[in-house]
Amino acid sequence: MELEETAKTGILVAYDDDLIGVLGLADSLKREAAVVVEGLMKMGVKPVMVTGDNRRTARAVAKEIGITEVRAEVMPAGKADVICSLITERWKCGCNGGGWH
Repeated sequence: MELEETAKTGILVAYDDDLIGVLGLADSLKREAAVVVEGLMKMGVKPVMVTGDNRRTARAVAKEIGITEVRAEVMPAGKADVICSLITERWKCGCNGGGWH
């Protein structure tokens, strides 16, 4: 959990059924990400992060760049469903990022 709260995903490493280590993996954030989010918010846009990452990691990343609305643990096929639900809630939506494959 500590790794996840610092925007890292924890990976357990085992050998012959024995836990031998823990790795913390993280994507690097682009330096300008927080500036872009701030600019969008000044234009009245409310950014929403939709990610497959676990909740703790997603919240930590979102906090680093100033996003308060997070939808985590969303499988790739479910991301379109999240966008559709936001549109149903009368949000105007646009998408950006590498999660649309």
